[in-house]
Amino acid sequence: MIVGSCQEETTWMIGRGDESTFTLDEAGLRSRLAENFGAPASTVDKVVGIYRSVRPKATPADLFFQITSDRGARMNAITQAERKTRLGKAPAYMYYFTYQTPMEAGKWRAFHTAELPLVFRMVRYPDAEQVSKQLSAAWAAFARNGNPNHRGIPSWRAYNLEERPTMVFGGERSQVENDPYREARSIFAALPPARRPGGR
Repeated sequence: MIVGSCQEETTWMIGRGDESTFTLDEAGLRSRLAENFGAPASTVDKVVGIYRSVRPKATPADLFFQITSDRGARMNAITQAERKTRLGKAPAYMYYFTYQTPMEAGKWRAFHTAELPLVFRMVRYPDAEQVSKQLSAAWAAFARNGNPNHRGIPSWRAYNLEERPTMVFGGERSQVENDPYREARSIFAALPPARRPGGR
């Protein structure tokens, strides 16, 4: 199984229905995350600190979309990979798609399903050519033999619960990272399940 998510899934899933999320300030970021998490301000502050340490120049909106995406779609993908791994029958391969599409002046970032046209070599923007080749070759290799590895990417190891290797598809150079945003993943795992974006 190949399973993964996009870095800003919720630009489309939340932002499309609520334009105010694209112009959040720091207070708005924390308020919206507190509502999303159903958790105290101290938890929100800790999570924001984790992401800001990795992306110090990110806007409040950037962080809102990435954090809500990771809490929802990415945690769901991780759960799938964990369950597949525990079955011990066949491997799971985890990915995280971070390529920032320039569509509409970059507004939508790495939105929900942004990787799928590139898997099928539907390339609209020249700077997506390399990541599209990496994705499409991985999916083709997986279809042929159940293993997504090919010469155009670093060695993509099957998911395991100790290292949690994750292929980060991010443009010209993709790379494997073990358990990206590990501290945040641990916090999210302890929170109540995320609501469906836009749902009640």
